[in-house]
Amino acid sequence: MRKKIAVLASGSGTNAENIIRYFREKSSACVALVLTNRQNAFVLERSRGLEVPCFYFPKSDWENGEAILSVLREHDIDFVVGILLAGWGSNNKFSLIGAMRSGAQIISYELSVGLSILTMVVLMGTMQFSEIVESQANGWFIFKGHIPALIAFVIYLIAGNAECNRGPFDLPEAESELTAGYHTEYSGMHFGFFYLAEYLNMFIVAAVAATIFLGGWMPLHIVGLDGFNAVMDYIPGFIWFFGKAFFVVFLLMWIKWTFPRLRIDQILNLEWKYLVPISMVNLVIMVLIVVFGLHF
Repeated sequence: MRKKIAVLASGSGTNAENIIRYFREKSSACVALVLTNRQNAFVLERSRGLEVPCFYFPKSDWENGEAILSVLREHDIDFVVGILLAGWGSNNKFSLIGAMRSGAQIISYELSVGLSILTMVVLMGTMQFSEIVESQANGWFIFKGHIPALIAFVIYLIAGNAECNRGPFDLPEAESELTAGYHTEYSGMHFGFFYLAEYLNMFIVAAVAATIFLGGWMPLHIVGLDGFNAVMDYIPGFIWFFGKAFFVVFLLMWIKWTFPRLRIDQILNLEWKYLVPISMVNLVIMVLIVVFGLHF
């Protein structure tokens, strides 16, 4: 099977041409060109000369709110497929069972994550990250959205912890049952990459929570306290963002330190019998709050 490589061209056409020629010469890969700017006729003309298929995906789709959906989609698919392939490729029944448990767990809890974010999207009125953060300049959404926003934040933390396979949801790698789960047959840097991916995944979950619920890089402002707000404005935005993200990371670790590991039936019952119904009711309540203008 020939490898398929897509070259994303949003700037200079010469760079895209050089990349295409490199893959053509060094491998037998099938190269396609992906344009994000319809006006880049130079890149399009070069692609025709090289007999390369060209596809156009307008950048405005991302600007209009595809970012959140893309993060959720890529996060779920890539993580599940990677773990399933790792367990299946080990040729070990314990690794395979651990990988299947992990796939079922991640796909299930993705519903709660999506419903929690959708609840906040109803409050925000947009899915563009920059507009989400800018609209929190006069107050973070976790405070402006009343109780439904707080419930969505708690559900997001629980489901995000399960998405990362962190305790008490680390059953896919339960030592007492499955030796070490889907990474039983891996050692050295192969084993290290699994843990690196786990902590990187946890930071992504925390960063999304900081952006949607805690104002992203916006400082803490309290209405009526102009002096306090002026002092908070002196703190750079990146410090606010990483501070909020690592605070959420601390909350995720705190959950692992506090609760014992659950059984597989308890994990799935928690999701399908409790978190999903609560998330759906919470979404309806948020819709009513927005329709009647009851939020701050």
